[in-house]
Formats: sequence, C-alpha cells, structure tokens
Amino acid sequence: MIRTQVYLTKPIYQGIRILAHRKNRPVAEVIRTLLETGLEKESKKKNSVKALLWISNNAIHTDITDISTNIDKYLYE
Repeated sequence: MIRTQVYLTKPIYQGIRILAHRKNRPVAEVIRTLLETGLEKESKKKNSVKALLWISNNAIHTDITDISTNIDKYLYE
C-alpha cells in the first residue's frame, strides 16, 4: 500500500468515523472501501459513455435495428 495524506472536511470525516464505528472497522479501511466503490462507479460511467458514443457513431452505418429495444445490452455487455 501507498501512504498518502488527504484533507477532509469535518462533516465528511465525522461521517466516515460514524460509519467505521457502526461497521466496527478502522477508519482507513472504510475510506479505502468508499474510494474503491467510487472508482468502480466512475469506471462504469465512462464505459457507458463510450458505448453511447459507439452506438451514435455506428448505428447509421450498421445493420443494428434493435437499439431502443436492447439498449442495456449495448451499454452494459
């Protein structure tokens, strides 16, 4: 692991401490878990945007005729 320093607002820090206490986990572990979850969500958003761009660029020039019916398939698979 890499050690780093981050400045948090008091409300954020208090929320993390409360969450850590509820879960009976160290504050550092809670912060790492929250960061991992946030990074995963951001990664999925970027992949969805890429998929939408691909669809918009290629839908006119392909034989895809079921975009509105199978949008989830094209975005998330």
